[in-house]
Amino acid sequence: MYSIKYKVPGDVQVEVSGLTVTVKGKGREDSRSFNAKHVEIKKDGDTIDVFTQSPRKVDRADVGTIAGHITNMVKGVENGVTYKMKAVYAHFPLTVKITGNTLNIENFLGEKHARTMKIVDGVAIQIKGQDITLTGVSKERVGLCAAQIEQLCRVRDRDRRVFQDGIYIIEKDSKPLK
Repeated sequence: MYSIKYKVPGDVQVEVSGLTVTVKGKGREDSRSFNAKHVEIKKDGDTIDVFTQSPRKVDRADVGTIAGHITNMVKGVENGVTYKMKAVYAHFPLTVKITGNTLNIENFLGEKHARTMKIVDGVAIQIKGQDITLTGVSKERVGLCAAQIEQLCRVRDRDRRVFQDGIYIIEKDSKPLK
């Protein structure tokens, strides 16, 4: 048997129902259903036990992955997750706007049509000049949204050494990138 135990902080409640984990606290909530055949999740008081009876390496890896996801869920509910991005341009001044549930990037490399993207549910975006801040409860959703924005501004068919325009992640969860 392979097992990982996680002690939940006092100000967060965790509910386990089969392979579905719901984390609540500080007015925030995050829920996730895991799909792992040979892994079980049990709650005992303020301890979450993720374990498998299987001797297979793949199933033991699933235990570690699920335990990591639960840790990220608890941290997200406790503190929230914040990613910071910066719009950089040298040739054409790009404009970033939010209309409803859509992010619009206008005048990117002088293009006539705006590049658009649907904002991921559960992610709030704030724009102040060239700085873009993404916040939410789920580390996965905030990271996914930031990656999608970066990919939306990917430069194609031009020399990357010259055209360095785009929107880039500069800080992940209060940790500046090097």
